[in-house]
Amino acid sequence: MNRFAFALFLVTALLVPVTMRDGGLDARPAARGSFLGPVTGFVENAGQWDADVRFAARFEDVDLAVGEDCVGMTLSGRDRVRMQFEGAHSPRFEGVDDTGARCHFFVGDEKRWATHVRVFAATVAHEMYPGVDVVFRRGGGSRFEYDFVLAPDADIESIVCRLDGAHALRVDPVDGALEFETEHGTVRQPRPTSWVDAPDGSRAPVECDFVLLDERRLGFEAEPVAAGRLTIDPQIQWFTYFGGAALDRGYSVVTTSDGAIVTGGNSASADTPTTTGAFDESFNGVGANPFTVGDYYVARFDAEGQLEFATFLGGTDNDSLSAIRLAPGGDVIVAGWSRSTDFPVTAGAYDTTHNGNGPPQLIGGDVCVSRLSADGSSLVYSTFVGGADTEWPNSLAIGANGEVTVAGHTHSLQYPVTPGAYKTAMHPIGHSDLFITRLDPTGSSLVFSTLFGGDGEEYALALELDDQNGVVFAGATDSTDLDTTPGAFDETFNGGPGLYADAYVAGIDATGSTLTFCTYLGGPGDERAEALAFEPDGSMTVVGETRAPGFPVTPGAYDETHNGGRDLFVTRLSADGTQVAWSTMLGGALDEYARGIEAIGGGRVVAVGYTGSDDYPLTEGAFDTVRGPNGDDVCLSELSADGSTLLASSFLGGDWDERVESSALHPSGDLVLTGTAFTIFSPTTPNAFDPTPNGGGDAFLARIALLAVGCERFGAPTPGCAGGAVPGTRAAPQVGNTDFAVTCTAAQAGASGSLFFALAPAASPVNVLGIDLWVDVSTVFASIPVSADPHGGATLSLAIANDPGLAGQSFATQFVWIDPCGAFGLASSSGLMLEVQP
Repeated sequence: MNRFAFALFLVTALLVPVTMRDGGLDARPAARGSFLGPVTGFVENAGQWDADVRFAARFEDVDLAVGEDCVGMTLSGRDRVRMQFEGAHSPRFEGVDDTGARCHFFVGDEKRWATHVRVFAATVAHEMYPGVDVVFRRGGGSRFEYDFVLAPDADIESIVCRLDGAHALRVDPVDGALEFETEHGTVRQPRPTSWVDAPDGSRAPVECDFVLLDERRLGFEAEPVAAGRLTIDPQIQWFTYFGGAALDRGYSVVTTSDGAIVTGGNSASADTPTTTGAFDESFNGVGANPFTVGDYYVARFDAEGQLEFATFLGGTDNDSLSAIRLAPGGDVIVAGWSRSTDFPVTAGAYDTTHNGNGPPQLIGGDVCVSRLSADGSSLVYSTFVGGADTEWPNSLAIGANGEVTVAGHTHSLQYPVTPGAYKTAMHPIGHSDLFITRLDPTGSSLVFSTLFGGDGEEYALALELDDQNGVVFAGATDSTDLDTTPGAFDETFNGGPGLYADAYVAGIDATGSTLTFCTYLGGPGDERAEALAFEPDGSMTVVGETRAPGFPVTPGAYDETHNGGRDLFVTRLSADGTQVAWSTMLGGALDEYARGIEAIGGGRVVAVGYTGSDDYPLTEGAFDTVRGPNGDDVCLSELSADGSTLLASSFLGGDWDERVESSALHPSGDLVLTGTAFTIFSPTTPNAFDPTPNGGGDAFLARIALLAVGCERFGAPTPGCAGGAVPGTRAAPQVGNTDFAVTCTAAQAGASGSLFFALAPAASPVNVLGIDLWVDVSTVFASIPVSADPHGGATLSLAIANDPGLAGQSFATQFVWIDPCGAFGLASSSGLMLEVQP
């Protein structure tokens, strides 16, 4: 079950009391009690609730009450759904795996007060039906999950579940998921994951499906199985969007150090939500029609996914945002193009006059660079940059001193360049050139501005700053005469019939005057590089697309063969562009499009894009294994540090097109995505800002936990030299999994430390020698030495025995590192809960 646990805006929640309503369980909060710290698990009823409640819990944003023959659920504090087990016998309830946490309740009638109430990792209703136990438990990412466990002679048809508070039940004919409507949105349960446990301890998957019995009742059907215990494991997901009635596209996303998410894109919708006091609360562009691009939008969400501000930015013509980044101090820098002569600019900016749009066309205009205050209420500065023809900016980076570097594509012979720049005039026979322009922190002057290109066209699709404040950029070219540098990996143009004929990767120094390296990267077909990410040693991983066999791959790479159509390529280059450490293909029979690459520590990377290939490579237990029938799906793939192994890979999408455009790493280690969804079925959570589509295609924003099922981070790291260390796993903690390992990223390179194992998390962090310990020190049972590699990553392999008795056991873990930047020479990671899966 090596799979991603996907969650949008994961919320840490506290348990709340429950009450009774209308003769049935109602998991709506009644009054808050007093607790011994955060509680994750099932709290027994020790008299503090009505007798019909056996256990209660909260998982993500689901309030839950387990009763004699039903489960009451409240989704996001709004939608109450009651699952009744029709025809159930009187089950015997048992708490499983005492977590050691205890709760105190001092609410209302003193007779209902209770202390030292136990908390369990799961609870079992034995013999809910003859031979059928129901297990209620925490799943990956703190989601509520429930299993039906059938003895060999049990009748699966005896299980009948009636859903009250839900309507429009249906089973998706494509992927077998159960869907139903509530007052505030759609709830979706994927097709059950089912297996049979044989007497020898082995486990075999079993085909199992939901069956609708009528408009409110459902059951299950499964293929015949050999003797053994059958387990049916449904999981719950939800759905979110951002936009209005016309087309809205998400183009760029970035995260803040405190976990907020800032995103931007284009809106053609006059009713796209904005917030009171935002810089511009009203749509400015041309009326909605098939050719409308519209205005920029910029929005900030908190760590729990709630909107903090949203603003338009634009003039009366079409304006398109390309990239968004954060300045030191939290101000928001955006870059894009504008065809609006009245695009808002500020007095004293470098260029306050629009320079021209070139021939009538939709795409491109003048470059615009704008700085918004951190709360989105004011425009700090805003300037045009451009010539009389068309510019098309693609990428953006911010230096530590607040200087802004933007790169893109220009057709203007008069594009502004600075004296001494690497290239100050276009190629005599070139159609266009790439530009790299750096503005001072106030947006009032150019630090440098240079062109780059050959006898064809160049596109700068990715840009990052190296540790010397130089610029590393990548993209596509059809120029045969780029100024490649001696010793570069590939000094010769490789061909390709399109404008995106060859990919390239290059660097320019911090003055904009010297080319530090330049290499082609391609084969005989069309290629383009879309994104790049640095490793701590300065090497870089580049992701892009290739359309033909012959792209350079390395022996032992995950996939050495082109699969058809457009394939993704993922290539790791040395810092000077002279060597390829590894290079692999990644794709299926049709087209893949690259959009992001994130270095997640220890040399591992996650490639982000979208695909139309049903046979795109996935890993066992992937979150979504079926591509939508009518368009592209997002694809997420994690590769090992040497590019030889696909560690985790999944689709993400619905029935129609979902196209990711940008990715970012969250401080928690999660992955954040934005893009455009042309579908009514995108995964969201019930507390999402906007759980329903608005029409015409909406932007989406997703936060995804890059954790296997059975794993959950908690607490916060105590930072060291490399920032806050993040724990994780390689594969799921599953019975018999010999490939299981605990990992850590963002540790100090080469540091020594220990991984602590405890039976329970701490009720509250204990500060020892300047670090927060998130494991219960009184239950620590192991401390294993670890060492960080040159990338600041660590991997500790821990094979899990093939012992079914281990299933359901949970442990709290945390890394502690020797780190010179810590107050007492120590740093620590956040905590990591592990629950062994069957």
